Formats: sequence, structure tokens, C-alpha cells
Amino acid sequence: MIDTVRRTLSKLLSLSVLILLLTTVIAGNSENINAQLLKLGLSIWDNYFILRAEPPAPVCDPDADIEQTLDQLQARFEAEHAGFSLIEDEFDRDNARISLEKQQSVCQKKHRDAAIYQREYSVYVALFAGLEAGFAKISLFSINHQKTILILLLMLCANYASWKSEHIAFRAIHSRSDHFLSYGAQFLAAFTLCLSSLMFFKGSLDAGTKLSSPQLLIILAVGSALMAFLALYRLFTPAQDLNNKFQLFHSLLTIPIHSWMLLAAAYHFFLNEQHLAGIAVYFTQIFHLTNLHLSIALYIWVGML
Repeated sequence: MIDTVRRTLSKLLSLSVLILLLTTVIAGNSENINAQLLKLGLSIWDNYFILRAEPPAPVCDPDADIEQTLDQLQARFEAEHAGFSLIEDEFDRDNARISLEKQQSVCQKKHRDAAIYQREYSVYVALFAGLEAGFAKISLFSINHQKTILILLLMLCANYASWKSEHIAFRAIHSRSDHFLSYGAQFLAAFTLCLSSLMFFKGSLDAGTKLSSPQLLIILAVGSALMAFLALYRLFTPAQDLNNKFQLFHSLLTIPIHSWMLLAAAYHFFLNEQHLAGIAVYFTQIFHLTNLHLSIALYIWVGML
């Protein structure tokens, strides 16, 4: 039963990471794909920009009598100014004619567009326009949610590595002392990151500061708390085939690199600076270069395949 649950969770985590990476691939190229689809649409339908938009529904009169409209405007103008004898003002017929001619030109174009739409619109245009609009929406979605995609990808991969015990270290675990020191350090490192994230979030709320992306700190806190839980679980469930040798230097080499970095940061911010939110503050700086980190993750993934 436990093995079945582990396999199911492992598959779900792998699938989640795959979906996020594929989303990154599509999102990163959706802008270029959308531009190429626009060019393809124009090469197939000369009036594609008219056909891809909403159906034109002009309500103006394209054949209105300009001179008659001018007479009506002049009569209205004179009626409105009849009681103001002290102010001499004349109806500017020439400028009014120019304005009406421009309005009529715009109206005629709307009617021509409507005629083109009714004549050339088809189910194939609708399907192609829907495909092109879909890539445009994906592009906008990726731009608006890049930071969230990055933190989700990071936390899912980190927790997957914690679940599978596949964090990068200089040496594998061979003894019980290696096991307890490695997983004890992983628990402490993940706990400090979770604590720092919570203190950063709490400090922002207490100060009345509105966070631009509060979901980042929430995901970071939850993800690091789950990492701490997994490390604590591993800490109290050592493998049965571990030997009893104790070599401190070898045991230190089994601590993952990310744990060393978090512990060093915790020592600096917690003890030296007395600033509990410091780790989370600097950790969130990576989101200023979201495109770069997503691209690096994509290249690493492709290289692994």
C-alpha cells in the first residue's frame, strides 16, 4: 500500500513538473508563434485583420447628404445663438464640411469592412482565428504569471528531489552518521527558509505594505515546510543497510549543496544581522530575472532528455 502511494505521488510530481516545463516552452514561444500565424493568416486571406475581429456593425449612413446636414447644423447653430446679440459668431461652414467628410469616410470604411466580413468569413477563418487568439492568450498568461510558474516549478522540483532523496551532494550516504547529519541539516535548512518566508509575510502585513505578489511567499513557505517535513520523515526512517562507521568529514560531504547555502544564509541573517526575513528577501530577488531562470531550467531539462 505504501509503495503504491509512493509511486502515485512520484508520478503526480513528475507529471506536474512536466506540465510546468511544457507550459514554459509554449509560453516562451507563443509570441513568435502568434506573429507567424498572423503572417500566415494575411498570406491566406488578404483581409485577415478584418476577419479575425468582431463582426463590424456600423450604424451610420455612408451616403448622407453633407450639404443637407450642413444646412441643419447651421439652422440649429443660428437658433441657439439668436438671443445673444452682443456676441457675433458665425457658423463655420467650411470646417464643418471637412469634419463631416472625414466622418463619412470613416463610416464608409466601416461599411466596406462589414461587407468584406460578410462575404469572406467562413468556418476556416473562425478556426484559424481561434488558434491564433489562443496563442495570444497563452503569451499574455505567461507574461502575467511567470513568477508564479517559476516558484511552483522550483518548489515542485525541490520537494520531488527531497521525496526521492536526489539532492545534489558531494558524497552519497553510507553510514548512520551520514544519514542523521545529512537529513538533520536538510530539515534545519528548509525550516529556516520557511521561517524566513513567514516572517517576511508577517512583517509586510504588520507594516501595512501591500505585496505585489503575495502568492510567491505563500508558495515558498508551504513548499519549504513540506521539504522540512520530508527531511524530518527521512531522518527518523533510516535505511537498514547503513553501516556504523563515523567519519565527520565524510558525513559533512553528504549534506546537499542547497542546504549548505541556506544554512550559511541563516547564520548570516539570523545570528549576525538579527533579520529573520533576510533569507526570503534575497531569495525573492531571483524573480527579477524570471525569463533567465525559466530558460536555464528548460535547457537543463532538454539536456537531461
